[in-house]
Amino acid sequence: MVLILDCKKNGSGCLFTDSDAFFLLDYLSDGKRVGRSKISTYLGIGEGSVRGLLTILSEYDLVKIRQTGVTLDRNGREFLSALGMRAVEISVPAFVLGRFHQGVVVREASEKVFNGIDQRNAGIRAGGDGCTTWVMEGEHLMMLPSWDMDVHEPRVSKMIRDVSRLEDGDVLIVGGGDSRHIAMSAAGDAALQLI
Repeated sequence: MVLILDCKKNGSGCLFTDSDAFFLLDYLSDGKRVGRSKISTYLGIGEGSVRGLLTILSEYDLVKIRQTGVTLDRNGREFLSALGMRAVEISVPAFVLGRFHQGVVVREASEKVFNGIDQRNAGIRAGGDGCTTWVMEGEHLMMLPSWDMDVHEPRVSKMIRDVSRLEDGDVLIVGGGDSRHIAMSAAGDAALQLI
């Protein structure tokens, strides 16, 4: 799945992905002005890669780059809204492999998910330990393929609901990995497959 980067990456030294583009747009979505150094730390990629990613996003009028920092442009807000995805800071150690965890909610995508295996595999292809997928089916939080969290794990279910604010038909994918960036890549790549 190609979000926006396609063939615009600059050579073999390019170390950013569509997942990084999504997480950057989401990071800027609260209106804050952020410097390249903070973006580099947040995404876990080098400042040179951040510069390249920002150049591409700026060409699409998704971000504004100023000496005082980077902000999300109106087009960036519309693009992020159209994606129907948002990042969620969540850790579910009993259910997600990896030292670090990152969640992504995909709005109204439950019909695109079968048993969670495709999302797990996407997370592994991204370098992570995999992904665990939950969907909201009516009033029930289900861990795919068929584990009713409300019945079997009510405390964990409540935590997931409180943090993710899932609605009927939403999907939560939590990726895991040995670093924050790998967990983000795992969750982001798996989520992007659903759009």
